[in-house]
Amino acid sequence: MDDVLFYNSFAFSSFSFTRYHYTDLRAGTRCHHIGYLKAGRAEFVYDGGRIFFSPGDVFFIPHGLCYQSYWYGEEEIQFDSYAFHLIPQAEKAEFPLQKLDLSPRGREALAGIAAPGVTRASKIGCLYALLGDALVRMERRGTSRAEGLVNRVRQIWAAHPTASVPEIAAACAVSESGIYAAFRQVCHATPIAEKHKIQCEEAILRLSTGDRSVEEIATETGFSSASYFRKVLKEVCGKRPKDFRRPADL
Repeated sequence: MDDVLFYNSFAFSSFSFTRYHYTDLRAGTRCHHIGYLKAGRAEFVYDGGRIFFSPGDVFFIPHGLCYQSYWYGEEEIQFDSYAFHLIPQAEKAEFPLQKLDLSPRGREALAGIAAPGVTRASKIGCLYALLGDALVRMERRGTSRAEGLVNRVRQIWAAHPTASVPEIAAACAVSESGIYAAFRQVCHATPIAEKHKIQCEEAILRLSTGDRSVEEIATETGFSSASYFRKVLKEVCGKRPKDFRRPADL
């Protein structure tokens, strides 16, 4: 991709209207947008219903969305639109129109995009920093916010089995109580119970495919001791480590 094509994949625009503005996009948007409402109020009407935005709100408009928008203000209406084509994500997912929940880091990235100046690599970097911050909490089409959060926690624990719930909460920019509530809603279990399942799955794989000791596997999969690993494995699977060894290892 050459420089011209790359920069033409983005369009950062600022708009200002007095008292009222109407937009008809029933033909559908041609790319994704991040909207930032600086002054005034907005109402979006689409097939899925309607949603309202207030000053300071940041929102995501998906590619292909057919909608009408109504903008109101006592005086001036101000909003920014940041258009782009690609969403960075490991798995294919679709995102509906929604308000974004940004952490302080996401708000810092927003300030970088909104700063005066032409579109440069630094602004595009801020855009994807904002998306990276928002994606872990964004609602996916057909997936609730709680399900999205649980999936994110599972991914983190699969990569970092020793991570604590407070560390996970900080990484996802949510409260610990939010983590527990999501797991109650989706899994009908505690986060620790789900963590133990993930640890046991990895431990079983190592038990059945290698010759490392139980002590080594317990350490590698994030258990504090071999005895605790045996206890949890018995609770989760009803079996002992030797039950998962290959026949030649028995």
